[in-house]
Amino acid sequence: MLGEEAVLQLKGILREEIRDSVGSEMTKLNEAFGQLKTEIVHSLDSKVQEKVNEATQEINKNLVQLKKNDTDLEEKIKKCEKQLLEEKKRKNLIIHGLGTFQNWKERENAVFQMIREKMGIICNNEDIDAIIKLDKRRDDGPILVKFTTNRKKLDVLFNRKLLKDTSIFIDEDYSKEIVEKRKELKKIMKQLKNDGKEKVYLKQDKLFVDGILWSKEEHETGALVKEGDMDVEMANDSQEQGKKDSANKKRGRSPGSADVSGNQGRKPKKQQSLQKQQKLNKFFNRSLEPRPRSSSAGASLGPEIAKIVDKLTAKEKQPSASIGEDKGKKEEIQSGTENGSGEQRNEPSGTEEA
Repeated sequence: MLGEEAVLQLKGILREEIRDSVGSEMTKLNEAFGQLKTEIVHSLDSKVQEKVNEATQEINKNLVQLKKNDTDLEEKIKKCEKQLLEEKKRKNLIIHGLGTFQNWKERENAVFQMIREKMGIICNNEDIDAIIKLDKRRDDGPILVKFTTNRKKLDVLFNRKLLKDTSIFIDEDYSKEIVEKRKELKKIMKQLKNDGKEKVYLKQDKLFVDGILWSKEEHETGALVKEGDMDVEMANDSQEQGKKDSANKKRGRSPGSADVSGNQGRKPKKQQSLQKQQKLNKFFNRSLEPRPRSSSAGASLGPEIAKIVDKLTAKEKQPSASIGEDKGKKEEIQSGTENGSGEQRNEPSGTEEA
């Protein structure tokens, strides 16, 4: 038996060993937990980063679409504003050189007097919405007239030719863009008139020459074609001939050639060989030599009877034959049929040979 001291010593030794083993296991577990924690953090970070990238791409895509929609809306807004401005100016006219006026009443009276007396147009107060002085620094500046209807505005515009002998000039109320474009086109119009063109006129922001819409690009290309008419025609002819030759090569024809029979580039049908034709005729029970033509009754009674029947039919068609000769022929036919029927039993008929 061990003493108490020995037992206590053993307990101490066992306690230390257990503590050491448990401590080592705990450190291992802590290390394992730490490694697992780092792995989880890394995986979460990668997944989070992936989700963040996907969300960023989606946001960028939406931003691009929003920008596109924004530009489209801006273009639509500009187009609507342009249409509204044109609609607003559609019923307006600008009068130049009407005179010097001190107040709006004098301007109004001068406008109505010009329309009624000099142009001969019936114009009431209801036909004009407003009369505005554009250049306030000048007493004789241009005057803007706003009509209530487009019809009345067109009446005044079409009759402005009656003011040729006066200092008054009437023009439409164009936007700034059209005004700038008309300035450039007026220079071209003047040059075309100097070149001898008579029917040259402006319609809004378009120039017409002899009733045809003029453009700078078409004018330049048209001049080039006139200078080299022959060269252009020769080039077109060569291009067409090259296209035809390439098409003929694709179809197996020689360029520029054609068959006399009209079968261009077609291969003739091959004739069947005689042996193959004989096989086909044998299969369909046909002979290469043509059969002698005979009536249906003669074909069933044999070749000799067929000849007699053919003679009979020919004689019946001739009304000039005598009655006595017909009787003799009938007797010969009867004797021939008796001999023919006997021969038919012993010899095969021509149809069976065929």
